Amino acid sequence: MPRRYRHSYKRKSNGGSGRSRGNGDGILILFAIAAVILIALIKVILFLLAIIGTVTLFTIYFRWQAKQLETHNGSWKAFWQNVLRIRLQYLFVGLLSFSAIYLYSFQPVTAILLVFFSTLVYPITWKFLHRRFELKKTIWILSVLGFCLIILGLFSNQQYEKITEKSLQKEQIIETEVRNESDAKDSALKKKQEKTALYISSAEKFIELKNFKKATTLLDSAALEYPESHKISYQRGVIFFLTGRYTKAILQLDRVSESEVDVDNLHFIKAKCYLKEGRKQEAIPELRQSITLGNVDAERLYNKVNPIIRRIVGYRTLCCDGTISDARERGACSWHGGVCNWNDPIYEESRKYPEN
Repeated sequence: MPRRYRHSYKRKSNGGSGRSRGNGDGILILFAIAAVILIALIKVILFLLAIIGTVTLFTIYFRWQAKQLETHNGSWKAFWQNVLRIRLQYLFVGLLSFSAIYLYSFQPVTAILLVFFSTLVYPITWKFLHRRFELKKTIWILSVLGFCLIILGLFSNQQYEKITEKSLQKEQIIETEVRNESDAKDSALKKKQEKTALYISSAEKFIELKNFKKATTLLDSAALEYPESHKISYQRGVIFFLTGRYTKAILQLDRVSESEVDVDNLHFIKAKCYLKEGRKQEAIPELRQSITLGNVDAERLYNKVNPIIRRIVGYRTLCCDGTISDARERGACSWHGGVCNWNDPIYEESRKYPEN
């Protein structure tokens, strides 16, 4: 009985979770329908507002027109000449001026012409030209030409934007090609460097096994891949040194950049090459450089090649308790256990080859 009870309880709970999931989906659907209805209502309201605004504007205009006609005794000609034409001229001048400002950045000539035409169409200029030169028809022609210039300027602006867009696309394509080419070169260079490092690593192992022929072959292969590597010259210099070709070893090691190799070893090998050729004066600076970089073997060799020389520069009185006295007569060292050596030598130390 307990098992059945638990089983039936689980079945009820599963059914409850299913119903809650169904209720959640239904709420989402209701929200979606409500959103669609709200958007449709907003569109209808905006359309109605547009219609109401248009009707209002026309109503205001027609009321204004009726008042103006009453003022001019119902004469359309007088209304046109004295009121409506002037308003349209101001509107047209504003349109020409705005177009001139818009077109000036990329079509300055068209913009200047538009300013010129807007000056002609301006009501005060219009009246002056009409009274002075009777150019009524000409002014209308110029106005039409100004309007045509606006259309032409807008069309040319679209063409200019298309040309600009095409040129930008071409520039982007060129930049992409250059970037891809640069990436390809970098990738190829990286592969060459990795292959060169593998050749050099293998050559080092063969040098340790004293198989110099195989090591040289590997270094030649590395030079074909990446000849700029200074490690190749360094390993060649090591091979020349180990095979007794000291002059060639020095020439190879002189080409090496200190940033790419074991620097203390570089100077140590060069020093040993100089010593093998009997060029101690050139070997000593190399040994000192290697010592400053922490090479212990270089320090031992330096002390052997350029040993410390001691020479006597004078004598002094040595007391029996180890102190020194300047006295040379009886009574010296009386408070220090007496004199143990009247002629204790004074030494001066120096290197065989000067360090500077």
